[in-house]
This record gives sequence, structure tokens and C-alpha cells, in this order.
Amino acid sequence: MGVFLLRVKAEQEHVEHFRPPPGMPFCLDLKQADGDEIRKKVVVDPNETVEVRGKSEANLCIRWPGSKREGTVTIISIKGPKAPRALEESDSDFVTFAAFECRGAEPVKWHQLEQLLCEITEGKTFSDVDLSEDDTWCDYDDENDLPVSIANSKFSLSRTQTRARACGRPFQPRLSVLTPPSLPRSQWRASSKFSE
Repeated sequence: MGVFLLRVKAEQEHVEHFRPPPGMPFCLDLKQADGDEIRKKVVVDPNETVEVRGKSEANLCIRWPGSKREGTVTIISIKGPKAPRALEESDSDFVTFAAFECRGAEPVKWHQLEQLLCEITEGKTFSDVDLSEDDTWCDYDDENDLPVSIANSKFSLSRTQTRARACGRPFQPRLSVLTPPSLPRSQWRASSKFSE
């Protein structure tokens, strides 16, 4: 199992927030985790779930030829600095757009299917941002007399060490304290039986 992040970086002009619309499906090229098979342009929809061997649910379940293992992909939310959020004009580094929990499959490429959202500094929203053919998008806000652009956009998919927790608190192992059963606490250090 691994958690993969779809991350974006871009230069923005008069853009306050740049993000995918809520509930957007993601189109990915998936590679078999323990093989060389690649499936191109597989759609993972957060609004669809499938049962996986009666134990859990995922947004996508895929069978690989010649393998008994299935591949699953689930769009998850994570917390912390790598949590999915909108790219802001002040961001100079990569920001996470989406997080995927993957078992038996690894995303290697993202393809834009739907238009992305761009909210400008004056409050207007453009819902037609298309970066599928080019790494630059430009428009003009007539009401506020402002040019709006997203340029030099770069998208990456990478594995992260973040634990997959769609909700709840992060994993914390339980610690057990072993105590000598027959000696009083004051004699623990003095006893050669436990000082080794």
C-alpha cells in the first residue's frame, strides 16, 4: 500500500486560488505494482465506490492480466502540510491537489479531463481553466480590468510517507511498560536480575 500525491506548481497573476472543482474525477495512467503492465487513462471518480473482496471499498478496482492481485485506488483526504488544498498566488513550491491510497497499482501520470477552477483576487471565479494541451492559461476580467493567468504549470505524482487516514487521528503506536513482577519499585535498579 502506498499514498501518492498529485501536486501542482505554477506562476500566477491576479489569482488567489487555483484548484480542482469539488468531486472532480481524476484520469490516471496506472502501473501494476509488482509488474510492468500499464493501463492508460483510467478514471478514478470520488463519487463511485466498489467493494473490494468483501472487506472494504475503493473508488477503483482493477484486475491485472496474469495476476491474482487486484489493484485499488481510493481518493483520500490527509492532514498536515501535504494535505490537499488550493494553490495560492504566494505559493512558490508544489502544493497537493489530491491524495490517492493505492494497493497493487501505482499512478504514473495524470491527464486533465475536466476544467479547473481559478478564483481571482477581486472575487470572480473562472471555471474553464484548461491546462491539458499547454502549461499556460490566460483570460481577462472585464469587470475589474485585470489580466488573469496561470503559467509554467507543472504537475507531479509522487509517493509519500504520510499514513493513509481519511479521517481520525494519526497513527500512534501503543507503548507497553514492562515492570518486574516480584520486586518493589525501590529495588529495581539495585537488583542484578534486571540491570543486565
